[in-house]
Amino acid sequence: IYTNSYELDISIENLNTSEFYRLKIGIGRPKTKSESISKYVLNKFDEKQKNIIQKVIDQATDAIMSYIYNDINYVINNFNKKG
Repeated sequence: IYTNSYELDISIENLNTSEFYRLKIGIGRPKTKSESISKYVLNKFDEKQKNIIQKVIDQATDAIMSYIYNDINYVINNFNKKG
């Protein structure tokens, strides 16, 4: 299994399995088609984005903590939401 992430590939290799849960966070898309996705991804966050990412980090932390005490289906049903 090869992914877009070298670090994930190394983790899979070291664990000798790809059977583990992953927390994925979407980044959206550039507002214009003329802006490249790589430039969009590598740009620094503006102030509005910094506020959004802090909320996302808080929600991700809550999801991880929830997984410690609940099964994965509970976590998916309660945290896997767009928007």
